[in-house]
Amino acid sequence: MISVGGRVNQVAEQAHGKSLDEIRGEMEIVLLETALDAKILDAIEVKPEFGLARYYLALTADAHVLYRRVFLERKPSTDFSWGGHRAGYLFYSQGSAVVYYDIQFEELIGESDHHERTGMFTMQHQPIVINTQVFLPIPQDFEREMVPTDRTIKLTIRHQILGVGTDSTWE
Repeated sequence: MISVGGRVNQVAEQAHGKSLDEIRGEMEIVLLETALDAKILDAIEVKPEFGLARYYLALTADAHVLYRRVFLERKPSTDFSWGGHRAGYLFYSQGSAVVYYDIQFEELIGESDHHERTGMFTMQHQPIVINTQVFLPIPQDFEREMVPTDRTIKLTIRHQILGVGTDSTWE
């Protein structure tokens, strides 16, 4: 697990007096220039006003190659759903699905006190795109299932691009 809290907070200190939107723009540039090799990104130390999730899950290497451009250019909205041994991220732009990222867990999810056994919601946090990876926000209620602390967590991941719509040219 790698922390980005120091880098993001440093951007905020250097941008003292600027608007929150300007600081977020500068934060995106710094992150795009950052090269990391991690499966989990720790953003707990980041000030809440920057709107980051506490933890992020890296896309698999093959998914990063396939979808990086989608995240950079479309900045899709994200739904998170779960049930049984599975959870998934559905990324969509202008009402049409773009990418589906399916995660299969070894253990049944949703048996904690924090959330129902099945459900779906729209994520409040956006993925983080850095130089070498894309990180998906981990919902706080699912940190126990997705962030290793005292045990190894094994996830099986499947993904697919569902469509890009007719509003852009893909070469």
